[in-house]
Amino acid sequence: ALSASVFADGHRWSVLVRLPASCDAGCERRIALLGNIREAQGKEMDRVHMVAWPAAGVEPPGVFTSWEPQTAQAEQLMLAEGAVVLVDPAGNAMMRYRVDADPTDVRKDLAHLLRWSTLGK
Repeated sequence: ALSASVFADGHRWSVLVRLPASCDAGCERRIALLGNIREAQGKEMDRVHMVAWPAAGVEPPGVFTSWEPQTAQAEQLMLAEGAVVLVDPAGNAMMRYRVDADPTDVRKDLAHLLRWSTLGK
């Protein structure tokens, strides 16, 4: 399970995005699309928390809460720059996405999890 202070609040699902050190136009577009996932959940948006794990010296966009894992957590996650993880309200990493995953797929998967899960309701 991940850090209780950020992830395991018992109420919100988290979308954790590993922000890369260098980001070209395509990367920036993808990060912007990922940043819109919370609003795209409509009435369920209050159950979603956007979290960024930024590379050193990178400032996350305003919709993200910045998070820096402890060494053990970083080693356990083994999350490549640009990758995404959906974390449940108990702090469990539920779904992982590669760097090239379509943000629409992440949005749709989160919508299904919110619909079928009673966690965070």
